[in-house]
Amino acid sequence: MEEQAKTDKHTNDIFLWLTTWCGFKDWHHIIKLFDILRLKAFEFEDDIKERTLRKLKEVFMESKIEIVQSLILSYIDSNSTYSGAFKPRHLLGELQDYIRPEFERWSMFKTNGRWWTISGTHDLEKNEEIEKPTVVISKLWNNSCATVNSIKICGNYSDDCMLNSLMRLSLHFLGNNPFCSNKTKWENSLENKTGKTLGISENDFDTLMILSLSDDTYSVSESRNLNLIDEIEDYASQLNDEMYKITFNNVDDDISKKIKDMSKSNLRSEIESRWNDWKNELKDDTGRQRELFSKILRPNAEGEIISAEIRSGLKTVKLLSRAIFMLLILSVCLNEGKNKGFDVVTDELRMKAIGLAYWSGPSDCSRKVVRIDYHKHMYKLLANETEEIIVLSNSNVSANNLLEDSLTGEAEQVGLLTECKRPKLLITYDSYFERLVEKGDISCLSRHLKEKIYTYDKCITDSIKNVAGGV
Repeated sequence: MEEQAKTDKHTNDIFLWLTTWCGFKDWHHIIKLFDILRLKAFEFEDDIKERTLRKLKEVFMESKIEIVQSLILSYIDSNSTYSGAFKPRHLLGELQDYIRPEFERWSMFKTNGRWWTISGTHDLEKNEEIEKPTVVISKLWNNSCATVNSIKICGNYSDDCMLNSLMRLSLHFLGNNPFCSNKTKWENSLENKTGKTLGISENDFDTLMILSLSDDTYSVSESRNLNLIDEIEDYASQLNDEMYKITFNNVDDDISKKIKDMSKSNLRSEIESRWNDWKNELKDDTGRQRELFSKILRPNAEGEIISAEIRSGLKTVKLLSRAIFMLLILSVCLNEGKNKGFDVVTDELRMKAIGLAYWSGPSDCSRKVVRIDYHKHMYKLLANETEEIIVLSNSNVSANNLLEDSLTGEAEQVGLLTECKRPKLLITYDSYFERLVEKGDISCLSRHLKEKIYTYDKCITDSIKNVAGGV
């Protein structure tokens, strides 16, 4: 063999390959191994090809099987310098356009309680990263995605920023049910962090299905390891930012539809213009989106243990858009043509919309999911807010009824200095307010709102005078 290698180029190439990449020392080492090696063929080449094609059909489109096989053989041939020159993920990236749409794509997040390992098949782009947040969120939070997608979370997880991001991701996930190890612990954590409601209904969690997952479900050849605190925080932040962007885009679509459905009026024109201003301010600023959504999805009285961020997502788009729509109405009708943003009407008037239809109640009470306008919690709900204008966008009960007052009684009680703190203006989507909005006359709405603020201010002034006069 040694002599043959001197005159035959192919033999010499084989020798170089075996001694360079395969760990053989010399011809004696090679011949010794091959002397005990026995090759057995159980099938003919055509049989092997048929079985290969049959196996490929399980993953790839049947009409593209021949193309897939050709690409695989070509890829192996061009990357076969040595047996470990390429890995399955690289090859799958070349074949991703031919994968059957019903074949599951997945992202897996695994932790040992301290560090995280990320792997999956959602992001098969040609890059050095694995499962980029921009790609993962766009696949998992997509109503029109043609593929079957899943998320798998496993390991002995502890409470950290990554866990919160994944809870938010899984809670608003639109694909198959999420898979989690420590399923009971995961469900309990979700309920504790949301008060067992997204704010949509009394039974938001009844339809949430989380499937059990074994920690050793998948053994992967390639993964992304997050071993530093900065790496974990950065990845979690990227996940959240992408979720905010997608949520905001859906909110924008819903608000635009609400505006389009309005009758032609000066109110519609001004709301559309105001929304364009707010949208330009918000669309590229996830920090401002977070600020706005958090105010809408968690009353102060509910306490900081409740995560407005986890509530923010695709399932709460309707809550968010309705609340912002009402803020737009107030801004247009009370700002007198000046746009001061979503939280300020004038220098003296700040506003906040609470968009929940349900909440878990005040933090100093036993947690129970109730309507946002539940009368027993109304005073605590309002007393913990600092803005002068409060909007309960998912209540159709009039403000007077919420406060258990007649028009006269309200004037009397508001003026009492010992009375529980109330906003200057409490607005709900009651029938009277709805009719004014449908009418579309800014002047009528503005007069209605300003009269309520004037009544409040007058009652306070009269109360002070009465107290001063009695001293």
